[in-house]
Amino acid sequence: MYIRKITQTHMGKKYISYRLVASYRNEQGKVRQAMILNLGTGFCIDKNEWKILTERVKQLLLDTPKQLVDTVLSNNMEAASQRIARQIIKKRNQ
Repeated sequence: MYIRKITQTHMGKKYISYRLVASYRNEQGKVRQAMILNLGTGFCIDKNEWKILTERVKQLLLDTPKQLVDTVLSNNMEAASQRIARQIIKKRNQ
């Protein structure tokens, strides 16, 4: 699972959005990517923290106890991780 920055140009104006993406292998063994969640244009987590954020989201989705988290996250990062995990769970249940 990782975050992908998407840049699109429409009528000369650049638009940037972010997506949470997961890699997998299809039936033929080829690597493919699937968008898990559109994080939108207002995604404000620093690029240096994307890996930590995605790892925490994975832990939340797998219901890993918090004491097994290797790093201490800021309140902003923990809140973002929990919000993203809730959105993924909600999307899966639709």
